[in-house]
Amino acid sequence: MESVQVYTKAILRSWVDVPILRTYFESDLPEPEAVALLERVLAAMDLPAAGAGQGGVAPYPLGPIVAIHRADSTARARSLLEALTAGIEAEGATGALRALPREHRIVGHPGMDMSGLAAGVRLIGERDPEAINRLIVPAELMDALIDVALEWCQLPSGTHYVSTAWSHVKCTADQRKAVLKTGWDPYASSSLACVNGPDEIRIVAFEAWGTVQFGRLDPDRRWEPAVADLAELLASLADQIEYGCVKRARLGDGSWQVFQDYDWPERQHLSDSQFATIFLPRQVPDAYGVQVLGPGHQLPEPLAPIWTAQQVGTGSTLLQHRDLPSWFEDPFPDPDTLDEARKSLGPLLITTEQVFAARGLK
Repeated sequence: MESVQVYTKAILRSWVDVPILRTYFESDLPEPEAVALLERVLAAMDLPAAGAGQGGVAPYPLGPIVAIHRADSTARARSLLEALTAGIEAEGATGALRALPREHRIVGHPGMDMSGLAAGVRLIGERDPEAINRLIVPAELMDALIDVALEWCQLPSGTHYVSTAWSHVKCTADQRKAVLKTGWDPYASSSLACVNGPDEIRIVAFEAWGTVQFGRLDPDRRWEPAVADLAELLASLADQIEYGCVKRARLGDGSWQVFQDYDWPERQHLSDSQFATIFLPRQVPDAYGVQVLGPGHQLPEPLAPIWTAQQVGTGSTLLQHRDLPSWFEDPFPDPDTLDEARKSLGPLLITTEQVFAARGLK
C-alpha cells in the first residue's frame, strides 16, 4: 500500500490553469518537520532549470505548500509529481498530496465597492532591455520592500490572503512571506491582502513592471487618516523609489496604468501612462495632492506657494498641496485646484509626445 496518497487529477487540473506545479502535503507531522522534509526532497530532485530560484516550500494551514515553476508540459508536471511522491516516501513519511483549494478573489471582486485610497510607487532598478517600461529590481531591495508591505498590510482580526501567479491562498500572518515567495514570479503580478469585512481592507499589489500599490479601504471612509498614513509610508520608502503618489483608486487591480488613468479626470498632456514609466526618474505623470519626487526631479523655482516641500530620505522630496481637502474629499479633485497645480509644475509633467517619441511612434 502506498504511504503517500496523491490526488493527481486535481493537482494537474490546477497546473493547466497556470504552468506551475503546486500541491500541499497533508500529514501528521509537526509543521517544521514537514517543511524540512519537503525541502530535502526538493533539493534532491531534478527541477526545471528555467524555474531555478523560484518556488519552494511554504507553511500553510492545511499542510506545507510545494511549488515548482516552469513545469512546461503535462508530462513534465506528472513526472515531477511522481518524483516528489517518491522522495516523500523515501523519507518514510505518510500522508497525502492534494490540490490547493480554490479561494475566491476577495479584493477586486466585481460585486464589491473597492473605491479607496492608494499610494503607488515606482521602485529603483535597472531597465529591462527586453521591455521599455519594465524594471529589474535588485533582490535585496525587493526583500526589504516585502518586509515593509507585510508590516503595513495588517488589521486587527483581519483574514490574510496571498495572491501570486498561481493562486489565491488564505493563510496566517506568519505564513504570508513564505507563501508569497513560493509563487513569486518577477514577470507576473502578486499581492498581499488583509480583510476585516467588506469595508475594511489593506492590500499591497506588486506589478511585473517594478511598480507597487499600497491600498486601503476604511469603514468610515474618512480620508484624513488614510492620506496621512500613505504620505508617511511614501516618505519612509523615499530611498527605495523613483517616484510615488497618493490618490483615490479602485483597489484590486495592481496595474500602474489603471492606477494612474482610471478614477481620475481626463488629462490633456498625457493620454496613456502605460509607457510613461521610463520618464519617472525625472518627470511625473500628473499633479497629485501628495507626491514623493526623487533626486532627479527638478522642482520649478520659485515653487508655487500652493505646495509644501519636505526633504525625505537622502535626496527626495515629499511634495504636498496645502489644500488637501480639495484633492480627497470628493471622488475627483477640484477642477480648478488640479488645473492650477498642473500649471505650477509645468515641465515636470510627462507628455504624450515624449512617450510616442520614445516608442518610435508619431
